[in-house]
Amino acid sequence: MPDTTIASETVVVLGGIETLDLQVDFGPAGTRGSNIFRGTSVPNDTTVTTLSAQIFDLYINTATRDLYQLVSYPGGTNNMRWEKLFSMIPNLYSNKDIVTFVAGTAETLIPVVDIAPDAVGLLSENLAIQHNIISSTIVSSSISVGDIYIDGSGNLQVPVTIKAVELVDGEWTPVSSAKTVDWLITVV
Repeated sequence: MPDTTIASETVVVLGGIETLDLQVDFGPAGTRGSNIFRGTSVPNDTTVTTLSAQIFDLYINTATRDLYQLVSYPGGTNNMRWEKLFSMIPNLYSNKDIVTFVAGTAETLIPVVDIAPDAVGLLSENLAIQHNIISSTIVSSSISVGDIYIDGSGNLQVPVTIKAVELVDGEWTPVSSAKTVDWLITVV
């Protein structure tokens, strides 16, 4: 095989740019971003936060867990008002409960405070209740929901009755043991 030697005193690069000058202008400083204030009263009744608050700031009422936003209305220079956006209390209850069945029936109480801490005017027909019984056998069940009442300790309770049968050796028999029940309750 012949020996070949290639020699060059210059290297030529084709294409591209020789230098790149990148100048970034961040611009003038803008107004601050949104702040989140908190207190235990309705923000429209509070002047402390209004003094430093700006449009689109948020306010959390820690007593009621309501979220407000400061908005502006046309018609003047000082037409700002806190508008309630929503309650930060979820209207959802999810829990696992061990329930004991006797002859296919189990009764349980669900504390209303766990579903909706502010339950003023809440009725059992305002609750969408779903349940699932955990079992190694096939279980068929139904529930009935009673009226919300105050128990002896002064707590609001939702009484729920579960009727259930399970498939054992090819026959449906009433459930007569402790079972885990998954609950999903929403306020509608």
